[in-house]
Amino acid sequence: MKNNLVQFVLDVLFPSFCVGCNTEGSVLCTTCRSAIVIQRVPTRPSGKSLLSVLYAATEYREQKTVSLLIAALKYHGVKHAAVHCADILTTHLLHTGFTPRNDHLVVAVPLHKKRLRERGFNQAELIAKNIAAQYKIPYAPRALTRREHTPPQTEVHERAKRLENVKGAFVCYNVKTVRGKSIILIDDVTTTGATFEACAHALKAAGAKKITACAIAK
Repeated sequence: MKNNLVQFVLDVLFPSFCVGCNTEGSVLCTTCRSAIVIQRVPTRPSGKSLLSVLYAATEYREQKTVSLLIAALKYHGVKHAAVHCADILTTHLLHTGFTPRNDHLVVAVPLHKKRLRERGFNQAELIAKNIAAQYKIPYAPRALTRREHTPPQTEVHERAKRLENVKGAFVCYNVKTVRGKSIILIDDVTTTGATFEACAHALKAAGAKKITACAIAK
């Protein structure tokens, strides 16, 4: 009984089956990866935005395989899924003609320390590290801190309320790192862009020159 329980936990945490078709061998097989529709143009930020551009690689609700991939990473601890998420995002960036510059710095949307303890890792950070490595851009692990433990944005439906929910939630203590830099801000999913905007506000206040937001899905 104990061995069965251990095996069950291992299967949940470290699945060797594709999230899209259940084929053994990888969390995302090549067939399911090739079927994902990746956007070829950036998304226009909503309203008066602090973001210079928003890149969202896929449509969350229309791409079930992508939503399952993100869920595997975010809720089931399948950390290797971050590699596939980063690949989807870099493919999107390639389609849009994105070119990294010498002043670029990669930053992940942070989790509050309470949620980080619960989850054990920040999924946005895992993706961001892969993006930084692929483009050979510096990654700033502590550029942003989430000082307010707010309700998850998935529980707040209107954009105005989402903006209010995360207003002032983020702060940049590492001013010297971001001052004068063009920031590539990474998260897994964006809906209204409220979290990106709140992060951009903190980064701009610290002297960041330009904020480019990137998400796997919208």
